[in-house]
Amino acid sequence: MSIVPSVTVLAICHNDSATLVAAVGACLAQTIPGQPADVVVVDMASSDSSVAMVREHFPQLTVLACSEANYAAAVNAGIAATSGDYVALVDCRTALEPDWLAQLLPAIEGQEAVGAVHGTLLATDGVRLASEIWQPDQSAGSIERFPLLFSRHCSNQVGSWDEQLLCALEHSDFILRCQQQGFAPHRVAGAVAQRLPQSAADSREERYLAARNQLYLTAKHSPRALVQALETSTFYAAGEFDNLYRALLFAVRAYCKEHTVTQSRVLLSELADSLPLILGDISSRNFFSQLELQLGLRRIRVGIYDHAGHFAGGGQRYMADLAALIQDRYDVTYLFNKDVSLDKYADWYDIDLSRCKSRTIPIAFFEERNWYTPDEAMVSPLKNNVFDVVSAQTVDYDIFINTNMLGKVNPLALQSIFICHFPDRYPDHYFQVPKYDHLVVSGEYSRQWVRKRWNLEPTFKLYPPVNMVGEHSSPDHKDKIILSVSRFEVTRSKKQLEMVKAFKALCRAYPEASAGWKLILAGGSTPQNPYLDIVRNEAAGADGAIEIRANAAFADICDLYRRARIFWHACGLNEKRPERVEHFGMTTVEAMQNYCVPIVIDGGGQREIVEDGKSGFRFSSVTALCEHSVRVMCDEKLSREIAVAAYERSQRFSHDVFRKKLEELLAVVERELLGQEVLQDGQPQDSAWQPGS
Repeated sequence: MSIVPSVTVLAICHNDSATLVAAVGACLAQTIPGQPADVVVVDMASSDSSVAMVREHFPQLTVLACSEANYAAAVNAGIAATSGDYVALVDCRTALEPDWLAQLLPAIEGQEAVGAVHGTLLATDGVRLASEIWQPDQSAGSIERFPLLFSRHCSNQVGSWDEQLLCALEHSDFILRCQQQGFAPHRVAGAVAQRLPQSAADSREERYLAARNQLYLTAKHSPRALVQALETSTFYAAGEFDNLYRALLFAVRAYCKEHTVTQSRVLLSELADSLPLILGDISSRNFFSQLELQLGLRRIRVGIYDHAGHFAGGGQRYMADLAALIQDRYDVTYLFNKDVSLDKYADWYDIDLSRCKSRTIPIAFFEERNWYTPDEAMVSPLKNNVFDVVSAQTVDYDIFINTNMLGKVNPLALQSIFICHFPDRYPDHYFQVPKYDHLVVSGEYSRQWVRKRWNLEPTFKLYPPVNMVGEHSSPDHKDKIILSVSRFEVTRSKKQLEMVKAFKALCRAYPEASAGWKLILAGGSTPQNPYLDIVRNEAAGADGAIEIRANAAFADICDLYRRARIFWHACGLNEKRPERVEHFGMTTVEAMQNYCVPIVIDGGGQREIVEDGKSGFRFSSVTALCEHSVRVMCDEKLSREIAVAAYERSQRFSHDVFRKKLEELLAVVERELLGQEVLQDGQPQDSAWQPGS
């Protein structure tokens, strides 16, 4: 008496509600001598009604649920969960003819050298689809996921299906590996299956993966043909060079991980000669640099460009905090246009950047004119872009961060981040910001104006990190000090002169309330600052009630925050231009963290920080500034209540919050650098360059 072989049919399903009933019904109609085939539905995380339909129409069937839409993973799960002597694979967009299995089984049963058999696959219009073994010169569209029957013995010898393929050419890869293991796959023309009409066409992601897998299988099975395959690929023909770059990176990385160093060097040498002609010199250089990262051969290199890094300010504090957080994780280099020692940042902000390096890139255009800080407004359209000297260095880094709104530096790094505190200028000649991978804003005010002025959508909001909580600060034991901390800009944008005049007016109008009070203005200044001289001259007439502390040491600033009861910030007073209004206001938060009562301009980023009447006061005129101040001066209970509320409000902008949000941004950037091929929405990126660029 002969032993009847057992066959398991794995019906693989993913959002196939339109064709599922017909496909599964055709599977159930298959028979083998003496018994029906065992049918198991393997669902790949369907989001439609597919699973419910199986349970409604075929309640007797087992449904094996997979957590992701990965065809090879579904096949592996189905093989592991069943025990038939033979396994038939059918996706739920295909209907088998009733005798499909009966036609194939005799060709494989007892034939250990065969291993796998398949039949004829017809399109919905009855035209025969290609179902032969894949070859490197085939286009992605000619390969179908044809129904297949293979033995358990063959499967055990060949090994798991390749889950890196995701959704295309899995059958071809399996057949090729069968051949490598000595099995001879057969085709039985009379075993017919037909594609069923589908409600939706393949997605962009599926088309991308089909073309990507062409290159991957070429590298895997015919590596010497890979270079030639690039110029015959679907991506090259369509001009999708960004997708070609990503797909090739995936294929070569996989090859290098599976082969010896010697074999990998041969392939890489061939690519090194050909890639510059296909992708261009910079993209080719980036390719090999990114491959090093993905193979774990080195750490990520970060370049931080700050054209004003030699001048203490809020933007420098913002970036120094960021650099301090990443300097142990990456190799970090600051790029300056002037010679700057990073030790200065310890003096300015008490931030240790000792694990960072610095690099000076002088810009001849500004050096010749003895210009203290590079100004992009001076670069006329009749000249070359003088910032190209900076751009040329960005290719040395995996992540390039442009940190202070200078929009004329073209990023050539693998990943680029433009940090915008405010879009000071409208887009003009040499405007490069749209080329950055991530446009980060430091608040809602900046986001609003980036949309209006640049017609760009920021990708991330990262509030500045403020970490100025004083160990000995409290809402009690405050001195009669009104403090303001802002840079003494030669443009007069921080309004120190107006605050001096306002304090003098307050003292004249409220002599009793202001008795014993002092105004202290602190902040960074450039050498030979004429505006600072003007402020000092105006303050000199206040009989010592006003102090100017230019370039005060960090410890002195901390002590002033601890002692001051009131904090003033007037940037934006009487201004019509939005760029002259405080974009955020880190020093306001610093003061609030030390229980100072903030009385700030009613505009810009200050509205995000201070809740008027709750955690401070906002003003639009000098009169309102004085009235709010006198109210706080004369009411200690109110002063304490507002100070406590200000401290609590300030925690929204703490260093811990910044660190958590930064981790979210870096996670996205690292996914791009270290292996993610497509965007989070599942769509391949648009082309970022053209050949030869």
